[in-house]
Amino acid sequence: MKAPFFIENISEINPKTRYWFVRTEGGGLYDIYKDDNFIAIGWNQISINMLETLSFNNIADIYAKTLQETRSKKDISTTVNQLFRFYNIEKNDIVIIPSKNSTNYTFGIVQDERPYESYENDMCEYNKRRKVKWVKTVYVGNIDPHFYKIRNRHTITNVDYLSIYIDKVVEKLYRKGENIHLVFDIETKEAINVKILAELLTDIQSLVEDANAFYSFEEDVQSTSVRLNLQSPGQIECITKIGKSLAVVAGALAFASCGGINNNKSSSTIEDDTKKLSNFVRENEAKIRRIEENQKILNSNNNSDYQDVLFGK
Repeated sequence: MKAPFFIENISEINPKTRYWFVRTEGGGLYDIYKDDNFIAIGWNQISINMLETLSFNNIADIYAKTLQETRSKKDISTTVNQLFRFYNIEKNDIVIIPSKNSTNYTFGIVQDERPYESYENDMCEYNKRRKVKWVKTVYVGNIDPHFYKIRNRHTITNVDYLSIYIDKVVEKLYRKGENIHLVFDIETKEAINVKILAELLTDIQSLVEDANAFYSFEEDVQSTSVRLNLQSPGQIECITKIGKSLAVVAGALAFASCGGINNNKSSSTIEDDTKKLSNFVRENEAKIRRIEENQKILNSNNNSDYQDVLFGK
């Protein structure tokens, strides 16, 4: 059966996306990067044109000649590697910047195909830059403990190994490869009641099965998996291959919690799909209400996020 229109609106993260931690000079550049939507790297004596046209060894030689102090070949090589790493960041890669004392982490998505140079007097002396759309700032106490593994002192550090944790900070409902991911933030500071958690997971899986049958998707919904991070706060992440049924669950929760679909577009397809989703919500009202009640107990407030993704802000 044809999938409802809103499934096409799900955010997509390319499996080839790379992830980068970019330092901010002890937090001194943090607000500048955030406010002006960019990241930057120093060593201004090496231009973008040089990075595009010269070899690694040529640039290392040029850089060494500009130094007023003696540095080892290893240090020079490290610097040039950082410059090429910055140059080779790709559009839609995800970057993370830390505030002073790493109190907050801000996550963003690279917007340009290649670096640019800026000589504006904007409090940042570094002229090689990348445009970034910042999407989320998280207090360090609310972040997955795996982020504490970032210890590298380099300007730019690859953190692909944290991808599964970064993805669910940046997006709460997304497609990556063949799978759809649905994330519930658990923000309660209290101990998590096992019965409440078990009931929530059981109802979500049951609602996925109901959606699969109602829409005749014929998906293997029994393969739905869950990743749990039950720190306080923590997350529940549901993952389903293809995942149209899981997306309908997100749509149903958004529809029920937010009072319908907030969508300015109109067509017979949208009207038909909206009516069908309304019928699905009505048929499963008791289960959806129970999920909402348990979300409230666990202080999980993501239904408006699903609304924004699927039906527009």
